[in-house]
Amino acid sequence: MSFLKRIISAIKLVFSKPSSPKTDSPVSYPVPPINEPASSNPNERGSLAWYGANYDKAEINPKYLSSAKKAAQTVLAGKERYKVIADHFGLPWWVIGCIHWREASCSFKGVLHNGEKIIGTGRKTSLVPRGRGPFESWEEAAIDAIKFDSIDTKCKRYGLSLEGILKAQEAYNGMGYFNYHPDQLSCYLYSYTNLVKPYGRYTHDGKYDYNADANDYSGIVPIIKLLAEQGEIELVRFQA
Repeated sequence: MSFLKRIISAIKLVFSKPSSPKTDSPVSYPVPPINEPASSNPNERGSLAWYGANYDKAEINPKYLSSAKKAAQTVLAGKERYKVIADHFGLPWWVIGCIHWREASCSFKGVLHNGEKIIGTGRKTSLVPRGRGPFESWEEAAIDAIKFDSIDTKCKRYGLSLEGILKAQEAYNGMGYFNYHPDQLSCYLYSYTNLVKPYGRYTHDGKYDYNADANDYSGIVPIIKLLAEQGEIELVRFQA
């Protein structure tokens, strides 16, 4: 049986199982639900137009271009595995690939939830979200992460537009930047671009360090831009 067929068989098995129960462990800071955008005004924080305007303004810092390209190629290398999962949820493959980059540097030993390397160990996640698992495969863990966060529903709420996906991906990581540090855009999205200040980022769940390097590794936006430039992905843009 081919590698791809084994993955598909594993996915079918996972979808036939009940998902792991959600834990009651509180997160380190409140994560509000994504609300429908009040307007298409690009100056209104949180609107789809705002996410679109930020994407358009974002430029990869030449200092980090080489590293950003390596990140994009790393995500692209996992396309086949990401696509199998994404197809089951009706998502573009790169939505999962980019999250996996930020959470686990695309290591298939690290779960999509938070990057913990617990696959096949019999252990559950100890970071937010706590208590997920145990997982026998990366695919099983990815399915659980997507179901737990409902990121597929959030992305589809906005017609799988780039803007809606960025909004959902920021919420997947947490809205700490948006709610408590509006002077710094999400490093999860914009690290390596001209839109983040050099210092200040979340180093742990709920822990913001004003002295931490904001460009520790590539954000999602540079990866999307590079994959789009290479013709590897097509983007759907929000139309007001």
